[in-house]
Amino acid sequence: MSSFLLKLVGIICMTFDHARMLVFNTSEFVWMESIGRIAFPIFAFQIVMGYRKTHDLKKYILRLLLFAVISEIPYKWMLWLGSKDIQLTFSYWNVYWTFILGLIVLQLLKKDKIKAIYKALIILAICVLFSIVYVDYSIYGIGLMIAYYYLFPFKDVETKDRREKGIYLTVILACLATIFIAFINIRSNAFAPIDILVNYGIFTFVGSMIPFLSNGKKGISNKFVKWMFYIYYPLHITILCLINFFR
Repeated sequence: MSSFLLKLVGIICMTFDHARMLVFNTSEFVWMESIGRIAFPIFAFQIVMGYRKTHDLKKYILRLLLFAVISEIPYKWMLWLGSKDIQLTFSYWNVYWTFILGLIVLQLLKKDKIKAIYKALIILAICVLFSIVYVDYSIYGIGLMIAYYYLFPFKDVETKDRREKGIYLTVILACLATIFIAFINIRSNAFAPIDILVNYGIFTFVGSMIPFLSNGKKGISNKFVKWMFYIYYPLHITILCLINFFR
């Protein structure tokens, strides 16, 4: 699958998820939320691919930062409409912040001059920050980005052993993500454990595996397509929020 096709699958799944929260928010449409679990691993993979290929990391991060700021109000609006019990304080930040912090962690791990103990402490601090303010997909998001960076079989480092290790680690992270989601939902009595396994676990696992279908090619690529995928996140959330608000 080309990068374009992977992103297209990602935004379709993401739209199902957010549409379920804002428009089809009844129990019979929970399957839409399950499909949404496929989206994040695909986008995390694409961000890592962008990190590997970018010639200017600062511009890449600044571009993500721009859309993180643009997306924050629509994101918080979506959370409030989806669950009016949520207190929109300093908590709850959109997924662009996850990607930015994930890139910072990857760049930190790449620095040979920094001692391993300092790297570990900084990463631990970031993880604590994630837990306190709740950035979307939390620690699982960064863990998955690290897994894709080190263990995904890119052409320049491809070996059978590396590919197998990448799959094993990604499976472990997918399972941990399922446990994390299960813990949150069981505590809130949102779903029964078996529903969590079916509706979240399987789809989280599938989403984590889809990037291994990548063929390393861009597919359809031009400026319009490039910016469309950035803009789509805040745009589709805003449209769905407006539908929810005025219906």
